[in-house]
Amino acid sequence: TAMKPLSFCIILIISSTAFGLSDFQVLQELYATTNGGQWKNSSGWASLSSSNYCSAYGITCESNRVTEIVLAENNLNGTLTTNIEFLSELVVLDLRVNLLSGPMPPQLGKLKKLRDLFLYENSFSGPIPKEHANMTSLFIYKVQNNLLEG
Repeated sequence: TAMKPLSFCIILIISSTAFGLSDFQVLQELYATTNGGQWKNSSGWASLSSSNYCSAYGITCESNRVTEIVLAENNLNGTLTTNIEFLSELVVLDLRVNLLSGPMPPQLGKLKKLRDLFLYENSFSGPIPKEHANMTSLFIYKVQNNLLEG
């Protein structure tokens, strides 16, 4: 009987890894990696749960899937989580005029529905990832006024 709980745990780990993170988990990570407690407006983020994440400031959802993140000029400070790739229904990502740094995640290229990307006036550095060319629905791509190459 001791093996049943262990095998159950292993199945959960495998299925969680195979399907990626939930939208809620990605938002939790976004808050943590961008110093969420210091945001200008973090309404709903500190008490984020799997049942209320769609009502957090700057988040728009359709059918409980995140479609828009608009946190422009909100004092986000840190790095953009590479797990953003799991927000497969994301259409708008607006993080302009913040203090985000480090490389731009190549994983953004996996967001096939992303239409509008605003990352300008941050401190992203390094090359613009070639994977960004894979965003086939992209209409607006504004990344100026960073420390980017290429």
